[in-house]
Amino acid sequence: MSKNRYSSKTPRLLISAGTGWSATTPLLYTLTISNKYCHPGYWKESEYLSSIDGPAHQKYLDKYKEENSTAEKDRIRNEGEAISWNKHPDISVHSKYITLSKQDKINWMTPPFTIQKYCHFYRNHWLGLQEHSEYQAVADFSNANFSLPEEKIKKVKPFIDEWFDAKVIMIFRDPVRRLFSEFQARYYKSHFGRVYPNAMSYLTADLERIISEDCKYIEHYKKWKKYFPTHPIVMEEFWEGETENLSNFLDFKINEIWNNCYWPECGKDAPEYEGLSDQYESDRENMTPQFYKKVKDKLLPQYEAWYNEFGSLPKTWGKHIYL
Repeated sequence: MSKNRYSSKTPRLLISAGTGWSATTPLLYTLTISNKYCHPGYWKESEYLSSIDGPAHQKYLDKYKEENSTAEKDRIRNEGEAISWNKHPDISVHSKYITLSKQDKINWMTPPFTIQKYCHFYRNHWLGLQEHSEYQAVADFSNANFSLPEEKIKKVKPFIDEWFDAKVIMIFRDPVRRLFSEFQARYYKSHFGRVYPNAMSYLTADLERIISEDCKYIEHYKKWKKYFPTHPIVMEEFWEGETENLSNFLDFKINEIWNNCYWPECGKDAPEYEGLSDQYESDRENMTPQFYKKVKDKLLPQYEAWYNEFGSLPKTWGKHIYL
């Protein structure tokens, strides 16, 4: 079925492929709230592609069901009030930008999860946006997209290409700082203080096997680039105002950038911007220079892979920085 069957325009789909703890939330807010370029639907992450042909991510299914059963007056607060992670009125089950029916919502969250349902959902959402908003694209900002297996990307590509003009963006942060934010979030959420005195000791204890998929920037970048137009974003540079490359990639001028707790690098003293509790609740410690060097030495192959791919490192990467 042709992607142009229901519209003279080709629907645009923007897929964000991570990485976690690299400001994916303020990047979404930049493109969705500040600049009205793309809209993700119910909220930032559905984990839908990673659920295809496999078990669904139950926490997201439970969130859909809970939020759909919540009355709109209880769900959406005034924009002037403090907002928590992904609770902005523009990005919610009851968003004014969603015109999908209740049955569409039920179908979306009900197994089996298929690429056909994925494309159908975003195509219908895009059509609604064209009638009722200025948004130019729909978006999937699931961080799980970063480590999606190549065989699954290859499998879904023909369906996505049939329905959409699809592009992929990948945001990257200094590997040591990103990893430390991730382990702090784990440490404080799981109350590991009974075993380790701080998150640095927790990460150090696991240092020999912590090179997770989220550290392998170039491996995953090449995987996505092989199948879709893919643009890398360096978090630190983007929030220093270097937005032109992304604007050119999207063919859309980015005029305003949402706040970011992770940059400038302030560690535990980062500002608590509304809507970004997932950021400021993760960073509760300042790492020492010795700790930074120890983790950097372990991650050195990842810095080298970046250099080999792009010819240079971002200027703040590989340095112990608190501003």
